[in-house]
Amino acid sequence: MSQLRLGGLVLLFAALVACSGAATPGEVNTGQTAAATSSPEAAARTQPGQPTPSPREIRGLFTDPRPSSAALHRHLGPRPAETFSVRNQPDVVLYDIERRTETDLGPGRLPVFTADGKYLVWASQAGSAQAFEVEGGVQLDLGIRGLPRALTGDRVWVQADDENYEVAIGTGIRRALPAPPAEGVRPRPQDAGRWRLVRVYPPPRDAREPLFDLVDGSGVLGTARFEARSAVLTSDGRLFLATPPVQLDDQAGVIRGLVGWSNVFEVNPETLTASFIASARISQALFPFAANERYVAWTEDFCNIGSFESLGRVSSFPDSNGRTRIYDRQSGTLTEFDQGLLVDGLTPRGELAIGAFGADALLDLETLAYTVVFPSEDRVWSPDYRYAAVGAAGGHGGYCGAE
Repeated sequence: MSQLRLGGLVLLFAALVACSGAATPGEVNTGQTAAATSSPEAAARTQPGQPTPSPREIRGLFTDPRPSSAALHRHLGPRPAETFSVRNQPDVVLYDIERRTETDLGPGRLPVFTADGKYLVWASQAGSAQAFEVEGGVQLDLGIRGLPRALTGDRVWVQADDENYEVAIGTGIRRALPAPPAEGVRPRPQDAGRWRLVRVYPPPRDAREPLFDLVDGSGVLGTARFEARSAVLTSDGRLFLATPPVQLDDQAGVIRGLVGWSNVFEVNPETLTASFIASARISQALFPFAANERYVAWTEDFCNIGSFESLGRVSSFPDSNGRTRIYDRQSGTLTEFDQGLLVDGLTPRGELAIGAFGADALLDLETLAYTVVFPSEDRVWSPDYRYAAVGAAGGHGGYCGAE
């Protein structure tokens, strides 16, 4: 009997020792300190009870240029007249591209859309935070003075009298924040099903090019961290990226900069295998790049549009007028336009959004007809390019330093 009692005490003691570790219900205690995940997003999206997946690496990337000739060359005609009437300059105006309507919301600062495109938010001329429900047509005063910035969901971040507040748009309820919210200052992540693309912010001090994390939201596969000049995660779950430029050379223009060669790839997030699309001549100052379910678009040499000869230099890229290229994912065809356009994005309707500081035109990529044209000024768009909006904007320089 005493041996049974002693055995029971030993088992109880062993159980207590096992329970005294760091594991909590639902976690696996390996007896070792858990390694840090490669990103906060990966840690937040890993399911309880699962070990942290090992980091992954994209395979098949290379940086040596392989210049590609376009299969098609297409001419772009002149822009037609502006689609909408001339607005009263200080006013915030919302444009419905589909219905061809415009709504004047009164004087105010340049607005922003919420991430889901449901609301437009701005500061009125008097300084009060305003919101407008795009579909419902209802304007709301948020009851606080300050410039609102959109957060996820129906929330905005407002800085008022050196204080930070989070305000619920529908109710106007606000709560004080100890500091600016991280999602208000970090680049917005891109989501597609189980995948999330996050630009690392703040970047490491030794980073020469942007860093990105490709995160598996299911927690099954590890995070892939990579360096790229540009990267886009499309809604059908494909990653498109442009590698950091190599073979750098001086660019023409007012601000000194460099141009070089970059390679454009398509990456399968699950296998992390990269497929080469084309090499591109890009400016470090600006590389207009966009992708969606149908197209990949970029403009080469956009900030290298000056004449090297006029500056007394010799370039390895003598033809430096800038050219826009479109890759059709369905046909695998590379098309080159005879103009260099500032690519702002691609719409779900198959249009190329072009223009500085917010697109000022939409170009149908099948017909090459302009579907909408605005005057050149700062502009914001809803995520689906259904709506555009303008407002009073402060002054700023040009993208390439020449404007």
